[in-house]
Amino acid sequence: MGRHRGVLRMGELRARCCLGREALAVLFWSFLACYTDTGAKQDIIPGTVAVLEGRVVCKEFWGPPNYGEDPERDARETACMVCPRPDRCYQLVVSSEKVWRALPGRALRALEGKLVKVRGEVFRATTGHHRTPLLIDVAAIEVRTE
Repeated sequence: MGRHRGVLRMGELRARCCLGREALAVLFWSFLACYTDTGAKQDIIPGTVAVLEGRVVCKEFWGPPNYGEDPERDARETACMVCPRPDRCYQLVVSSEKVWRALPGRALRALEGKLVKVRGEVFRATTGHHRTPLLIDVAAIEVRTE
């Protein structure tokens, strides 16, 4: 039987392949690590309820209409985030009137710098107003003692 053009036998494929099983395993686990929050006690998955503990950080960002391209006309927006690690923050969103009323001064900014425990549903950023890749819709928030 003749060999078909462009078809390799399994042995030839292995010999020509530049990545071994070990290298593929390292690539797979490295890729997976990019999509999980290894600093928290659990993986943070959009669409699930998560409990995060960290400091509240509030930052100002450029807003509409041009998000910093025209500083004279563009609005400034403040976004508050909970940061379980210095390199991992989740923007806080309060959509519940009950939670909003329970906040001191009815503002997240009043919690800036404090250690908090937050419970809420995690979702992905979808607009220019979302400042972190993942956000948390706050269902409960409590100030922790250090």
